[in-house]
Amino acid sequence: MIAWSVDHRGAVVATTVGVFVLAALGFTHVQKAVFPAFGTAGTILQLRLPEGSAIGASLEAAKQAEAALKATAMRPITRVILAVGRRVSGLE
Repeated sequence: MIAWSVDHRGAVVATTVGVFVLAALGFTHVQKAVFPAFGTAGTILQLRLPEGSAIGASLEAAKQAEAALKATAMRPITRVILAVGRRVSGLE
């Protein structure tokens, strides 16, 4: 298969470009509902404690930060995602 691809470079490149163009055209037909819109502003706060800190200390620091944000927010905070000890996928 590799030898054939090397011998028929033009066909391989043309096929690759054709598939890319078809994919791009097909993408225009994907409903926008697949990509949810976020109508509200968001803030990500990352706290880093010294390495080896206890999970309880991390959780307490996160809760204190959450309370401080809620107390000083200009608009009500309606949702908080709190993760201690690992990254939360999609929030980086």
